[in-house]
Amino acid sequence: MNLVRKSIEKTTKKVVIVGGGGAGLCAAIAAADAGAAEVTLLEKASMLGGDTLISGQIISAAGTRLQKEAGIEDSTARYLAELLAGGRYRSDVVLAATLVQHGAEAWDWLASIGCQFPSPEGLHVQHDHTVARSVKFLPPGFVGPLKNAAEARGVKILLKTPATRLLTE
Repeated sequence: MNLVRKSIEKTTKKVVIVGGGGAGLCAAIAAADAGAAEVTLLEKASMLGGDTLISGQIISAAGTRLQKEAGIEDSTARYLAELLAGGRYRSDVVLAATLVQHGAEAWDWLASIGCQFPSPEGLHVQHDHTVARSVKFLPPGFVGPLKNAAEARGVKILLKTPATRLLTE
């Protein structure tokens, strides 16, 4: 989350996040942790979750604590190759590499804010992966814990509030 901290230090201390899915909630938490004086999250729907709920709240990463506990050998290079192949090499390579390189760190961060991971037996092979590196979060998933963490940091969450345009000064 150092990237978020550096971005906030260079810009205003008021941050608006558009979208209340997993990524938006994580961004709101990171902005609050980085020192933003005010963080507001806008969600057009009547509930949080967005595409995160549609995806089944499944997350994948290589080199995680769970993989190590299960004795599964994996690497970020292997995951990146499989991720790019699964996307028929149309993905942004730099973005995909960033996702893969920070995946295990993201799992640890999610666990630190209250997301419940299954035991190592909960790891499974997802899509075109060749090793078990994916998990489905235990109830209540990870939207609930992310919402709780955001609210605990003073993030103002506005539901039924679509962002229709961007105004700048």
